Amino acid sequence: MTPDREQLVAQIAEEVIARLRERVGPPNSFGNGPKAPATDGVFPTVDDAVAAAREAQARIAVLSIDDLGKAIESIRRICADRAEELAKMELAETGLGRLDHKIEKLKLVKNVLGLEAMRSESRSNPTGVCLIEHAPWGVIGMVLPATHSAPTLASNAINILAARNSAIFSPHPAGASVAGTILKLINQEIRRLTGVANAIVTVEKPSIRTAEEIFR
Repeated sequence: MTPDREQLVAQIAEEVIARLRERVGPPNSFGNGPKAPATDGVFPTVDDAVAAAREAQARIAVLSIDDLGKAIESIRRICADRAEELAKMELAETGLGRLDHKIEKLKLVKNVLGLEAMRSESRSNPTGVCLIEHAPWGVIGMVLPATHSAPTLASNAINILAARNSAIFSPHPAGASVAGTILKLINQEIRRLTGVANAIVTVEKPSIRTAEEIFR
């Protein structure tokens, strides 16, 4: 790459970063602009939840790799440290499955890939070098099963955050309480570690109607 081209690429990168910071503030500086309420991710309506998740995603998009890694690692830690507690809660709520299976599924969340799976691509030829970075989608809608709400939510949250997205989860009504519990625990840790509130969200009373709203 010629010096002129290097200078042009650097200038473009600086302009993009400057525009992002004007919109959401610099990484780890959350004093400017409107903030979603710190409800730990549980909202009365789908519209409220999605609005908060959209604001959170803009902040997740500019987190440092270190902070994003801390957020993801906190999810793995919660699942490992509270596996028995969450599994018992899920079994009591749903009446489905076996306790030992539920505990093991939560402990296995530590193996879910996060930033390790994210890859950049590069290509080169005599005319120069092309670097391809994959951009986030934004807010992702996710449906949870009644059988294993907690480990499914945690695993999907790791994947979603690694790609710098946020998510709205629609739990099965039969497993809504345990899903809301682990979602709040995850949000509390992410907010403590990074300052980002409502990285993943849900509604207070999930139902077929709220699931349909998310689908639409």
